Amino acid sequence: SPPKETTYARIVASEFNSIVIEHHLKWAPLCHTLPGPINADTPSMRLGRYDFAHCDSMVDWALSKGMKVKGHVLCWHVTTPEYVEEMSSDRIREELKR
Repeated sequence: SPPKETTYARIVASEFNSIVIEHHLKWAPLCHTLPGPINADTPSMRLGRYDFAHCDSMVDWALSKGMKVKGHVLCWHVTTPEYVEEMSSDRIREELKR
């Protein structure tokens, strides 16, 4: 059976017609996300191997309520993986194209 819907989720569904997925669609959370099929205990230098499980569940929920879904910027200074700071501009550009 599906998980029980929280009070928060019921209020969002009754008061809004769209959601914006911000944090979970940024670069670092996609590499370090939880829950998801990639083991959260594994050190994450998973360039090109991103975990959309949490985002997918949010999108599925919103669509099941007839809501519109908007993404957010992929790159943001606070949520960029630390190892990106060590990369050259060309390498970053290539990783963003993946």
